[in-house]
Amino acid sequence: MEKPLFNEGKKSRVFTVDKVKIENEKTHSLIMKESMQSEPGQFILVWIPGMGEKPFSVAASDPLMITIADVGKISGQIDRYQPGDRLWIRGPFGQGYKPYGENALLVGGGYGASPLLFLAETLLKKDINVHVFLGARSSDLLILVDEFEKLPVTLHITTNDGTRGIQGFVTVPLEETIQNLADIQNACVYACGPKKMLFGIDALCERYGIPRQLSWEAIMRCGMGLCGNCKIEMPDTWKEPADKPGSKKAWLVCKDGPTSFTK
Repeated sequence: MEKPLFNEGKKSRVFTVDKVKIENEKTHSLIMKESMQSEPGQFILVWIPGMGEKPFSVAASDPLMITIADVGKISGQIDRYQPGDRLWIRGPFGQGYKPYGENALLVGGGYGASPLLFLAETLLKKDINVHVFLGARSSDLLILVDEFEKLPVTLHITTNDGTRGIQGFVTVPLEETIQNLADIQNACVYACGPKKMLFGIDALCERYGIPRQLSWEAIMRCGMGLCGNCKIEMPDTWKEPADKPGSKKAWLVCKDGPTSFTK
């Protein structure tokens, strides 16, 4: 009997684009005909013959959906794909988000909203109360808003220029929501986005003593923890775990992450 889902780690498999959804001028979501068994927060490596590989977050698993921003050679090529085009994909890789507590605060900066859609759907199935915070420089750079609006979540939107939602940084409504929580230790912040945003969220969570799971990005080559190309230094507030490569504050995004969990 053919397996409905695929999970063979380092082996590549050919996926075929079924649908293309335009998110904004430079960002599309590709929905495949096939599914992939994965967890929210894990990532895949997409290979284009003659060009190389690039990591992408999983926005949905059944069927597989990835969100592509045209920011480079490989992503620009994939962003032009249409239904019927094929991609070579291996994965999933890394450590994903882990459900925790009764209240989940999901924070996505720009393209970082992609894995949070999958996470929101997963947490809702576990009867966890979900707040979603989406931030971008302007309204035309927001992604997946319509998909989040279909879910029974509390949605907060911020833009730097005030063209949609609250004007300012996404940490403003996040902090207000944290302050209104009845039990901070029974809640968790999940975030994905630019490194500076993650550092700010980590410091905010440290100040209030709220658990957080942060998903980090780095340039990858092997995807298996061999080359060390994706090593990153963690914020000064990072306390655990002690067995990460290099030091207590450094780890490999591909193997140890991309998600870090601090209580």
